[in-house]
Amino acid sequence: LTLVAGESALAPTTKRFLLAAAPLAVTLGIDRLSAALVANDFSVVPGSKMYYCRVRRQEIWTASIVLFDFLGWGAPVPIVEGLPLGSRIVPTRAALTAWYQWMVTDVALFSPGRNCGLQRLIDYHNRFSRLCASLAVLSLATREVRQLRFTSHNLCPEAAFASIDDKRVGIYPGEMKVPINKVLRDQLRLWRAHCEALERRFKNLQDTATDELIGALSNILNGELCPLFFEIDPEVYQTVPLGSTALIKWWPSEYRFSGDLGRHFWECELRDAGVRSSRIDVLMRHITLGVEAHCSTNGDKLADIAEEITSRQERIFDLLSIKPVPGLVAKI
Repeated sequence: LTLVAGESALAPTTKRFLLAAAPLAVTLGIDRLSAALVANDFSVVPGSKMYYCRVRRQEIWTASIVLFDFLGWGAPVPIVEGLPLGSRIVPTRAALTAWYQWMVTDVALFSPGRNCGLQRLIDYHNRFSRLCASLAVLSLATREVRQLRFTSHNLCPEAAFASIDDKRVGIYPGEMKVPINKVLRDQLRLWRAHCEALERRFKNLQDTATDELIGALSNILNGELCPLFFEIDPEVYQTVPLGSTALIKWWPSEYRFSGDLGRHFWECELRDAGVRSSRIDVLMRHITLGVEAHCSTNGDKLADIAEEITSRQERIFDLLSIKPVPGLVAKI
């Protein structure tokens, strides 16, 4: 085939420039979120990105300098200082530390003695279960749900990734891989040790009312598929899977964050720590068509992404003095 010169060639248009500005900014090394804001083209980031992020004005100006210089437009107008753009409910580091310390204190207040009764054991277990679930919700940036999607199969201390399915995202119909940091893995080991000790304590009580509870604990410890974090109803002695509402109601009013607090926190903290927006999307389980991190067509290795995310999480936890909390068993 031959084309008549000038008749079929692509001509520069304003529309083509506007469509190309954000992808061009990304190829220049500008973070995807900054590129989207500079070019006013949000096709390069997930649709819900703006709900969780918090972008300071300096980031936008810095991105503008790079893009404008490449285009030969010169320097942008002087920056006008002001509030950041994005989420208004991002937990501060101080608030998160206080929230964690309150949970640890509340659990310790109900610490059971060696020969305590059944009710004391249940009260302690319920609080410890909420603490473990809260740390999992924070670490894995899960969504607010009626029942937490953590099971004995998809969240294990031996695994480097959890498999979470709390919303259908993009082309993925089910579970998506989420990296697990060391703090959470150690907390999961303490949770398992706690469940083993709780089963022994129930058996030693020799109370027929605990038979169903012993069976439920045995199922978890033997690898049966069941909800990982649960409370015990003290009226009927049955397990009740935890949900976001149960956690929120337990947290005191001054630290009553939203049930998806980890999504707001990590979207901002990891960005401030220098993690690229596209890598944060792996933790958030956000999908941008064409750059899915879970596909072989993406040149960014999932293992490298996980290493950066978890190492930054662990560093921030260390700064906030957030560490694993033992239950009935202090050693793992």
